[in-house]
This record gives sequence, structure tokens and C-alpha cells, in this order.
Amino acid sequence: MAASTGKAMAQTGQAASTPTMGQVLLGRAADGLLQGWMAHARWLAPLMLVALFAAVFAYEAVRPLVNWDIIPYLAAASTKDFASFPEVHDHVYGVLRDGFDTGEFNALAQGDAYRAAQYADPAALQSMLPMYEVKWLYIRLLKAAIPVFGPLKAHLAINIGAAALLTVSLWAWLAGNRMLHMMPVVIMVMLAANVPMMARGMLPDFLTLSLLTSGLLMFDRGRVWSSLAPLTLAVLTRPDSAIFIGGLAVLLLILQDRRMLPGLAALGLAALAYLFATGSAGHIGWWPHFWFSTYQIQNTLVGFAPEFSLQVYVTAFGYNLARSVTEHVWVGSLLGLALVCLWGLSGAGQTASESHQHGRIVLILAVVLATIGKFMLFPLPDTRLYMPLLFPAIMLAGACLLGAVPNRIRAAAARAG
Repeated sequence: MAASTGKAMAQTGQAASTPTMGQVLLGRAADGLLQGWMAHARWLAPLMLVALFAAVFAYEAVRPLVNWDIIPYLAAASTKDFASFPEVHDHVYGVLRDGFDTGEFNALAQGDAYRAAQYADPAALQSMLPMYEVKWLYIRLLKAAIPVFGPLKAHLAINIGAAALLTVSLWAWLAGNRMLHMMPVVIMVMLAANVPMMARGMLPDFLTLSLLTSGLLMFDRGRVWSSLAPLTLAVLTRPDSAIFIGGLAVLLLILQDRRMLPGLAALGLAALAYLFATGSAGHIGWWPHFWFSTYQIQNTLVGFAPEFSLQVYVTAFGYNLARSVTEHVWVGSLLGLALVCLWGLSGAGQTASESHQHGRIVLILAVVLATIGKFMLFPLPDTRLYMPLLFPAIMLAGACLLGAVPNRIRAAAARAG
């Protein structure tokens, strides 16, 4: 009786483990797709990225992202074209009135007290421009693109160029590391990090992301001296990018890394670019800008020179830290990168290519420290301000983790043997 029961149970288990026709067909289809992707990833991978950006820019051309910053950026790019700033003011708002529908224009011109003040008073808007003119390279590109593409499409041309740079940089790095098959994962990260949204508006953040990604990935691939060009251009696009370059140079110096000399050269170039960009714009200074952006907005910056207040700093820091944690995704990315650094520096992440792995961890650590430093100096919550650094670091962290897996397996096999 027991024997017959055991035999029946065995037959039942065998029947249960036999895949159905549907499972077989689904498995074969998945295998075929995977094999096809692996066989053609070299050219399919960049096409995926091109298709993503083509869709983003097509949507932007049809339904442009309307953000208020378009006003000061257009004004900063048009100051030399008119005899007086009131004429610039009239020109910019005239462009917006003609280019957007009534509801969108009213939202830009009178959506709140601050916007209404800029619309009513040319001097108020003019006082804001140094905070935008400090993005020196972006303003110069706008000035060059506006006569060709028009004031409302110039940013689209710049972002398309930035997308081309980002596509080439990612393709070259993935190909150099034999990871082109991971492009779908890269695109998933881009979508989660809101990169497509960054590629739409008239803001310098997407160009900064492309330049920093290019620089960091070139640095990782050993093209250290060549990486100085995009890193310096990133500082000219957003001067706060110098925080990362400074942190990286100090880390390389402390660790006596073989890349210390180009790191110091990058620091020198970044310092020159920072001084040039802030000096040529006549920037209002750190504390007035801090007060305006993180604590209390001002309708005009004419004569605005508040004294430093620790209470204001702590209030702004705490409020924007809470907003960052509860409303934005960059804090989670930062914590994940910090864990990767801890894992790599502890020795758990050591691989056969120990030197290269250590070099990547140093780059990621520089990004982590720079992001923390950037927030402490200027605690704004917006993800778009931190993703230009965090996105390439996430790519490097993924490569570290993927590179460690086969080596951990080999190490376990060696111990077992």
C-alpha cells in the first residue's frame, strides 16, 4: 500500500513538473529574443537610446515644456541685441505672448506675485539675470542658436546636441566594458531618474548631465586627460560642478592615486572656469543667492544684501532636506551610491581587476561627497540639480556590481577546490 502510494506521488510530481505547451512556447520565445538581442546589441543598443530621445524631442516640439526660467534665459541671451533692458523685457514677453496660448502666457506673466513683479518691472527682472548669466556656456549656446532656430526652439537644438553627446558617451563606455547588452537597464535608470524631462525644458541641467557623464565615463575608461575638456565645460555650464572636480582632486591627492596629476589639472581648469563664469556674470554672491533660492524669494534683488544668519541657514537647510526626502528621488540614489562605496572600500567588492574597481569606487565616492557638499552649500531639493552627477555614478556603480559577480563565483569555486 505504501509502495503504491509513493509511486502515485512520484507520478503526480513528475506530471506537475512537466512544462505545459504554453510554458515551452513562452520559454522558447524569451530565449529567441534574448539571443537575438545579445547577437545584435552593438547596433540595437544605440538605436534604443536614439529612439528614446527622438520620442522626447518630438513630444517637446509638439507640446513644449513651459517653465518660468525661459524668461530670464531669453533675456540674458538677448541683452546685447537691444539698446536698453526695457526693450529686452518687451521683446521677451512679446515672444512668449506670440508663442504660447493665453492661459500659458498669463501663467508665466502673472501666475504669482513674483512673476507679476517681473512682468511689471523691467528693473526687477534685470536684477535676476546674474543668477542665470553665470551659466556662461549655456547662455552663449542660446545666443548662437536663437538666430537659426528661433527663441522658442533654440533650447531644443542645444538639448539635441547634448543628447547626441550622451548617446555616444554611453555607447562608447558600454562597448568598452562589453556591456552593450545592458542598454535597456541604462534606459530604465534614465527613466527613473527623470532624465527625459530634463531633456525638454530651457534649462542647462541636461547639458550639464551630458558633459559630466562624458567626463566621468572617459575618466573611468582611462582617457583621463581627454576628460578634462567635458569636465571644464560642465563648470562653464553650471559653476557648481566645480565642487565635484575639487572633491575628486583632493581624494586622488590623499590616496596618492596615479591619476593625481590630471586630477589636479582638472581642479586648476575648474577653478579658472568658475572664476571666469561668476566674474563675467557679476554674480550677486553666495549668501544673497542662498537666501533668495532656499529661504525667501525676493521680487527684486536691487539693493538686496542680507547679513549672514545661522537661523536662516538652519531653517532653509531643514525645510529643503525634508522636501528632498519626501518629494524627490535623488536622496535614495545618493544613499545607494554610499552603500556601494562602503561595499567597495571594505574589500567585499574586490575583483580580479582590483585597480580598476578601486578607481571606480574613488569616482563614486567623489560624487557622493560632492553631492552632500553641494546640498550643504545650497540646499535645493530638485532632483534635476543632482542627477547630472548621480546618473554617471549610478552607471559606474552598476559596472562595479556586475564586475564583482563572476569574480565572487570564481573565488568561491577556488575555495571549494
